[in-house]
Amino acid sequence: MTDFVQQCKPLPVTKKTQFDEQLTKMIVKRFYTFALVEDPEFKTFLSMLNPLYVLPSRKTVSNNIIPRLYENCKNDVKCLTDHTLAVYLTTGGWTSNENTSFMATTAHFFDTNTELKSFCLDCTEFSDRHTADIISEKLKTIVRDWNIAHKVTAIVSDNASNVRNGIEKTNYRQVACFAHTLNLAVQNGLKVISPITQKVKSIVEYFKCSHHALAKLHATQEQMNLPKLKLIQDVVTRWNSTYDMLQRFVKVKDAINSTLAVLQANVELLTSEEWIIVEKASVVLEIFYEHQIISRLKPFEDNDLVTQAALLDPRYKKLAFSNVSEQKLTNALNNLKEKVCYVQVEDTNSHNYNPQQIDESSTSSSLLWKSFDEQFNRHRASHNPQAAGIIELDKYMNEPIINRYENPLTWWNSRKPQYPRLVPDLVLKRLCITATSVPCERLFSKTGMTLNDERNWIKPSKASKVLFLNQNR
Repeated sequence: MTDFVQQCKPLPVTKKTQFDEQLTKMIVKRFYTFALVEDPEFKTFLSMLNPLYVLPSRKTVSNNIIPRLYENCKNDVKCLTDHTLAVYLTTGGWTSNENTSFMATTAHFFDTNTELKSFCLDCTEFSDRHTADIISEKLKTIVRDWNIAHKVTAIVSDNASNVRNGIEKTNYRQVACFAHTLNLAVQNGLKVISPITQKVKSIVEYFKCSHHALAKLHATQEQMNLPKLKLIQDVVTRWNSTYDMLQRFVKVKDAINSTLAVLQANVELLTSEEWIIVEKASVVLEIFYEHQIISRLKPFEDNDLVTQAALLDPRYKKLAFSNVSEQKLTNALNNLKEKVCYVQVEDTNSHNYNPQQIDESSTSSSLLWKSFDEQFNRHRASHNPQAAGIIELDKYMNEPIINRYENPLTWWNSRKPQYPRLVPDLVLKRLCITATSVPCERLFSKTGMTLNDERNWIKPSKASKVLFLNQNR
């Protein structure tokens, strides 16, 4: 009888809410369809776990629970952005298979513990024309909604002219995405041997699409006592993938030729001359890429945000300018000195000190220290905070370079007391800049979310909150 009463007793409201919210978090984190709550097998499974729990409806998940979780999560993120000194944004766009456009914006900053934080601020349908004016207004709305307009130091984006111009219209600094810049350099170099790379790509695709051919290739490698190396297929958006494909293709050359000869595959083979070109290209292109990359990265040398960040990274400092003119290094240092000079630090050691308060009964002692006290006061009166800032910067620049694999944030965090001007006003405002706009694009990737045919259950109007929760939880 007791068991029967217990089974009929409804689940407490607080426990029911906890179950509902955790279920919804699972749905948005894994991008499961909202229809999961209506699945008979899933219902049976949960009933076996807890007969008292009644699943929320699909509409309840979509219209009530997700908006509630979204507001709670947004408040948590906003609490962090409210207490940071500087914020860098990344922004980017994407178009789904159904031709629905989205624009995403992410924020990157240091929290009060000097830990780098990254959050999605917005990812919504972008149905308007992608003009610079509209992009500008969209970005202004986002920073206004999050109350970070005065904290945004720069915005990282790809090299599309409409995006660059849109950011410029916001009056924020635009920093070009390193990944896009590198990709442009590499793709430009590969145009020279495009016909041959297409042949290589076709052969790689043949093996990737044919299980029989791939198995034969592996068997041939084993027979020839060669390592079982997998073929690499290039990806247009990855700047080094074609180079990797060619390098691997050369290493597997003998096994490829032998396998294709046995299979008599219907693919266009490389001629002897083309093989020579591919082999030489895998060597020459490395040098060519370096030249292209250096030329394309030169604009970053004139970006004071980038140069200051490089100098304030204890792994690099002046080493980051080894291939740069002495004048550019001098300019970068002068920019830092100019900023650190005007940082005000409260004097906690002596602002309550007053030599007038010395006990008058100790006349001889007072006379003894009178000259010292007068010199001390003159020193304080003439003390130059600008000089203190420069001294602090010079002290940092004279410290040893740390290992490239060490965490620069850990290094700075342990030295906050030694650098009261540099850390809060420069380090925390410069080292949080991201090198690429990849965080935005990750929202649309397979590791994030793509609104492909398998996920058409998410309407564009709902996608914003789902993406926000997925990225920020």
